[in-house]
Amino acid sequence: MPVDFSWAWLALGAILLIAELFISGVFLVWMGLSALVTGLVTFGVPTLGFGAQAIIFSSGTIVTVALVIVFGTYRRRGERITTSSRFNAYLGVEATLVEPIRGGHGRIRLDATTWRVSGPELDAGTKVVIISVENGNLQVMPVGDEAASDEGTKGPS
Repeated sequence: MPVDFSWAWLALGAILLIAELFISGVFLVWMGLSALVTGLVTFGVPTLGFGAQAIIFSSGTIVTVALVIVFGTYRRRGERITTSSRFNAYLGVEATLVEPIRGGHGRIRLDATTWRVSGPELDAGTKVVIISVENGNLQVMPVGDEAASDEGTKGPS
């Protein structure tokens, strides 16, 4: 008689979905959903061997990731989201440096991700505002600085 892994799959799915809350990115959610589906299938077909369960889990993960890659880059109206439009959405946004700007580069946290930024030498913990995007790099200035007061329309001087 095969070992019943249905609860293990459901627990793995729950753990992966909870881990997604604490880890930046959106990859674990697809693995978590695939584990939950595998657990439900295993409940429905308790004689399913572990090899078949592993194939269901792997296939589910591959299919969901492929669907996200293919369809996830399009807006509802069918417009392609470009990297620059994503970056431009951050213009004028205030953030706090999580790594100091040294040698012209540092890091800020936006949402659940850290981003590389360029700007004048500043210490970690300094409030900055995003004023422009150049070559996929966010340009920042300290909040209250004259260059940043123009709502991100001026680049760094």
